[in-house]
Amino acid sequence: MIARIEALLDRRLQRPDRVRRSLLDLFWLGLAYSMAIVLLAIGGVAPGMASWLAIPTEDYFRWEPLFTLPVIVLSGILAAAMLHLLARWSGGRGSFEDVLSLVGPITFIATLFTLVPDTVIGIALIAGWIDPQQWMADIVRPSPTLAVIWAYLLLYLAAFLALFPIIGRKAHGLKPRPARWCGWAAFAVYQAVLLVFIR
Repeated sequence: MIARIEALLDRRLQRPDRVRRSLLDLFWLGLAYSMAIVLLAIGGVAPGMASWLAIPTEDYFRWEPLFTLPVIVLSGILAAAMLHLLARWSGGRGSFEDVLSLVGPITFIATLFTLVPDTVIGIALIAGWIDPQQWMADIVRPSPTLAVIWAYLLLYLAAFLALFPIIGRKAHGLKPRPARWCGWAAFAVYQAVLLVFIR
């Protein structure tokens, strides 16, 4: 699987429109996640924890689709900038454009681990296969539902920790250890911004 992703990234680096395609990856990811959140809102659920923004928790999923897309795109650009600066500081010899061209597809692939389950959950709520009140109760206490959520969140984390360092190796020619810490630091920046806005 990793080898196939690396081959995809090698092909991306050869494209003259690589930056535009990467930004489109982030755009489509943001749009897809906005739609997943719309499904959750229609399904009648809310985030399991209070938001950092001054939006009531019960209304959060109604407002979140409005800013999910720009937050994902801008967070991806910020992560690319952080990774590029750290990679250059670590002796990397690539360009910001190369880093940015790889952040989009990597972020899209890694985020599938939460996007797909959240979309399926939204559909199941709307279809009546999951009771919204039971769901809300199950996500804030130990339960099989909470275990499933933690499982796909851990897969999401593992995917980013495995894939973001590849960007430093491919775009900057870094050795594995500096590529790892540069990738992990860039992911931490990306995720920190998302945690503020996207619950």
